[in-house]
Parts: sequence; structure tokens; C-alpha cells
Amino acid sequence: FSGGTDRATLEMAKIQKLSAIIYYNDYLNKIKTDYENDKFVLDALKSELKASLKEVKARESYFHYMKDKFKEGLVCATDLDDSISKLAKARAQNSFIESQLFFTKLTLKLNGGNDEN
Repeated sequence: FSGGTDRATLEMAKIQKLSAIIYYNDYLNKIKTDYENDKFVLDALKSELKASLKEVKARESYFHYMKDKFKEGLVCATDLDDSISKLAKARAQNSFIESQLFFTKLTLKLNGGNDEN
């Protein structure tokens, strides 16, 4: 006669097993959710990059326009400096988006998938 300790031990083992299964399933769901979210982030960054490239192109065009106007004496140095500043800011933003895109792609690959693009 074991006084019910065998039964209690068995019940405790069942509870621990169920707890481990629940933890494991929760972990798998979290990984899947994180992966799906990273794919959405990747798509958003690709769209942001397209917009950023268009902005850089527009800022470059505006800079050249202002540079020509400055050479002709039709605008002051402040206006030219402003166009240079805005172009630099657009390029910096573009570089930042490119770096975020790189790290998101890397994260997706390291998490066992690929960026599918």
C-alpha cells in the first residue's frame, strides 16, 4: 500500500506533460506569428523604398534646377542650401529604409524561411 502517492505522482506527471505541450504549442504559434509579421514588414518596407527612391529622384531634379537658377543669379544661396539639405535628408532616409529591408530579409532567412522575393 503506497497511500495514494503513486496516483498523485501519475497525476502530477500528466499535468506536467500537458503544461509542456501547451508551452510548446504557444511557442510555435508565437514563432509563426512573428514570421508572418516580418513578411508584412518586408512588404511595407519594399513599398517605402519605392517611394523613397522616387523622392530622391525628385530632390535631385530640384537640386539641379536650383543649381542652374543659382548660377543665373535667380535664387540666393539659402535656397540652394535648402535644396541640398532636403536632398541629403531624402538620401539618408533611403539608406535607412534599405538597411531595415536588409535586416528584415535576414531575420526571415534566419527564422527558417526566405523572403520569397
